[in-house]
Amino acid sequence: TFAYWSDETDYLLAVGRYMGKESGGRDGNQLTHALATSSAADILPALPAQLYDAGVWLAEKAPSTRLDPIPAPLLVSERFMPVGLRELALEARDAHDFLATLLTALEKILRDPDSRLLIAADDAVTAARWIALGTLFFDREVALEFTFRIFTENPYKGSHRIMVFNPETVEKAVDIARLPDVHSGIDLRNFAASPMEISASARTYATWFLEGNAYDALDAIEFGRAWEPHVSDSSVSAAIASAAVMGNHDTEDFTTEDLAALVRGLARTEDGVEDYGDELIALFDRSPEDADAGVHHAATFAALADAGENVLAEQLASTSARRAE
Repeated sequence: TFAYWSDETDYLLAVGRYMGKESGGRDGNQLTHALATSSAADILPALPAQLYDAGVWLAEKAPSTRLDPIPAPLLVSERFMPVGLRELALEARDAHDFLATLLTALEKILRDPDSRLLIAADDAVTAARWIALGTLFFDREVALEFTFRIFTENPYKGSHRIMVFNPETVEKAVDIARLPDVHSGIDLRNFAASPMEISASARTYATWFLEGNAYDALDAIEFGRAWEPHVSDSSVSAAIASAAVMGNHDTEDFTTEDLAALVRGLARTEDGVEDYGDELIALFDRSPEDADAGVHHAATFAALADAGENVLAEQLASTSARRAE
């Protein structure tokens, strides 16, 4: 078994191992080794589910229930690294749709505090790898909110946001296809899922990851996620990240208003428009003609100037003048 829990103050990881039958033939005990910390930095930059293979988990009973501290950071094995997880995803039936479905379910968890993701699986390693894969697509701090438990006999009981159950040992049969609307479900044995509408951002990010370089895709996804609070929809931030970070100008599904809202929002943050500022400003020259473009340009120029981003403000002014000719 493998579990991760957090209340945003403390963080707990635990691995359980069945010790086998006793000499008399009775079922034996389960050895659980837990690691606790009050600092997220002891886990990051790895994500909790990536630490199943960390090489620190006890396989035999210890002389005491209180163990010596283990120094951070913990190691992540190759099969839990992005390239190894990409190989796992590509083995799935309808890999693009299945990965996008997983990401959509995780997005739902973040939007709705009552939502859970129920996962049917018969292997702890496989379940941990899929959870690790899905959580890679979110900001590291945000990903720490995805608490999980592998395995549980009752996936509806407990406070973990992701509950993994083995259909052969669950207390009551769970039909992934007929879950309450508030929850989502996937089955890792046959790649089935509960009915859900795949989000545009999930589909975009799944495509980047599966069809390109895993690390380049995750870098771009990091910006797409970080820009979401400044635009109207996650699909908009994904589209802008596609153009600004990935350099994909084939389809630019965003407006001048969207772009202006993002740049103004970033200008108000502590880091400003530090990353991909030149690329974002260049997109104003490519954005579709808009009757209110002048208004958006002026407001964005003012926001950049107020933030001390004078070089970017001048670049935008040049773009505005050129398009007004």
